[in-house]
Amino acid sequence: GFCGQNFSFPQLQAELGRMIGLGQHRDGARAGGQVSAGELEEARRVVFFDRMQRVLEAVGCAVRDDSTGALGLRKGWKQTDVESFLNRLLGLCIEEQRLLFDFFCSTMDKLIDNAKAEGSYDGGIQGVTGRTKVVSQRAIYRDPQSGAEAFHVKLAVDKGMTYEEAVEALAAAAQRDRDAGKPADTFAGFYVPRTKKGHCGSHHDWPILITPMPKQAAHEVKHYRLQRPWNATGDKLVADEVTKSHRPATSARDRADAEAAWRF
Repeated sequence: GFCGQNFSFPQLQAELGRMIGLGQHRDGARAGGQVSAGELEEARRVVFFDRMQRVLEAVGCAVRDDSTGALGLRKGWKQTDVESFLNRLLGLCIEEQRLLFDFFCSTMDKLIDNAKAEGSYDGGIQGVTGRTKVVSQRAIYRDPQSGAEAFHVKLAVDKGMTYEEAVEALAAAAQRDRDAGKPADTFAGFYVPRTKKGHCGSHHDWPILITPMPKQAAHEVKHYRLQRPWNATGDKLVADEVTKSHRPATSARDRADAEAAWRF
């Protein structure tokens, strides 16, 4: 019975009342019934998880232990049974699907970030991008019938882009706009950091290249590709994310500094 409901401030305050003893601090009465931002955030968290626990029970993803009341995976499920979990989400209303899937994705992203930071992340089979050079190659298996061999190949991979390639990428983006009959995207170009720090013991501050990405749908928010001297693949982001830390290299001095840093 939660479909389409939004938790309003009064509902959150009611939840707070339950959490802190009907508006009472451990240290005494709360003046004027005011709540702090931290307590309001905690109330949102409690309401969210309470709601999600109940909908997971409703579609059979989770079961409650009769003796302890603890919620856990239904019998026979493994923690890695993601496909079954996602299939069960289809039994929820759209709002609940969105809430649970967003929470699932953000949790997964955090776990991946932590694994990468700890050096334990296994990305599985991945495509090799960038310029490659064979460093060594040796046969590790030979099929006795066909004679086919399997090799272990060690590659040196350069995922960066030269300054000339960056200039070409910017020109290609402008050409795509002209071919589509659109005005040139004035946001595209080289950008330099707003704060000068100097990197690698030099006076250089790494510039970035911003080029527009094609829209997949008319209503889609416009995204840009951010590329750096050492990363030609780049990141996808919106304009506001760029201008927080960088400014356009509009002056001749900025452009010269950007080129020198890119070539460094």
